[in-house]
Amino acid sequence: MDNLGRVHARMGNFDQAIDVWMQKLPLSKSPLENTWLYHEIGRCYLETDKNAEAKDCGEKSLAAAKEASDDVWQLNATVLIGQAQVKLGDYQQSVESFEAALDMARAQADEAAEMAIRKALEELNETIVQGERGNEGEYTTEDADKTDDELGRDDEIDYGSVQDQSTEEEDVHTRHDDQVSQRGKQ
Repeated sequence: MDNLGRVHARMGNFDQAIDVWMQKLPLSKSPLENTWLYHEIGRCYLETDKNAEAKDCGEKSLAAAKEASDDVWQLNATVLIGQAQVKLGDYQQSVESFEAALDMARAQADEAAEMAIRKALEELNETIVQGERGNEGEYTTEDADKTDDELGRDDEIDYGSVQDQSTEEEDVHTRHDDQVSQRGKQ
């Protein structure tokens, strides 16, 4: 089911990917698998502008990542929550989420994530300041998506690209699935 969901997501069939992964959720055997599933479902909701649902899935992903004690997935889930909050227009909450994610990236010594999150915060803060001045500047959906792309997370799917993915990326996802399976058996 995981691979079928990925295929749908890569093809831009986000609703079908959501359906597949929602069917998989009750079969999940570990918090780590839950965090991954909720994150991927949330990403699909974000892509289809179902932003409240994306935020809800981000929060569920974060709770599962905390239960699994997985710092990387806590970071991923927190960024997803921040992106959904931006799209919902909850700028102050989004700043708080991105700041929390920045702290996590620092703790993990993830320089790429740190730079992407810092850039997202700068753009978001600029939007807030412009809004206070009465300007029409707005932190856009594209800005939120850039944060995800700039993170360069090997364990995330680049839904913005419908192009064929490299074998190396497939190997990363396969290794991640193996890791999830192994942790679930422990």
